[in-house]
Amino acid sequence: MAGSSGVETEFKRRVDSERDLEAVAAAAGDGPRATARQENHFFDTADRVLAAAGWALRLRDEDGRFFLTAKGPKGAARTDVGAVELAARPEVEAEVPAELARAILDGRAAPLAALSEAAGGGLDGLLAAVGDAPLSHVGSFRNRRTRLGPVALEGEGGTVEVVLELDRTEFPGDVVHWEVEVEVDPDRAPAVGAALEALFRRAGVSGRSAPSKAKRFFRALAGEALDG
Repeated sequence: MAGSSGVETEFKRRVDSERDLEAVAAAAGDGPRATARQENHFFDTADRVLAAAGWALRLRDEDGRFFLTAKGPKGAARTDVGAVELAARPEVEAEVPAELARAILDGRAAPLAALSEAAGGGLDGLLAAVGDAPLSHVGSFRNRRTRLGPVALEGEGGTVEVVLELDRTEFPGDVVHWEVEVEVDPDRAPAVGAALEALFRRAGVSGRSAPSKAKRFFRALAGEALDG
């Protein structure tokens, strides 16, 4: 297993429909396109201490490849650039073998221990939040992710190349959300944000900001409304 840790920085914008996703893709022009099916499994304590502390521990099955990921609370610094919002959060991730993934899902292996071994650090906040409380599988949701790009986008900051992630997410309770995500180097954020703002204008799509998928997932588990 090989792990990585750092800060995930991304623009994210929720839109209203599949048609909006296609409008954004069409406005972005031609580029390589690949679609993956993701099953996202989450782990927490019985009283949801990780979710309450802003942490999420996830095992993702993406077309037969498995990734353990821990994401921390959103950073205090945030930049709104027109139609898009920039968010940054600590992230630790490792790809794990299918046999280990099955053992984690069956309760025969501990997800946090597996991620700690693979990543070798970056989990102090999560470990402090969970303490000695046992973790268990609390549920899952499905996501269809279409990666489009790299595509060249024009904006006030010039031309930038990005990969657009176009998501259709099925949350518990038969709730479906659509959104556009772009991971970005923080140094490129102003130019990428301007280009994405111009892209949304060309597409005729406004959209809106939204909490993380993990936060929406836990709200759905609690029976809270995700729309409105």
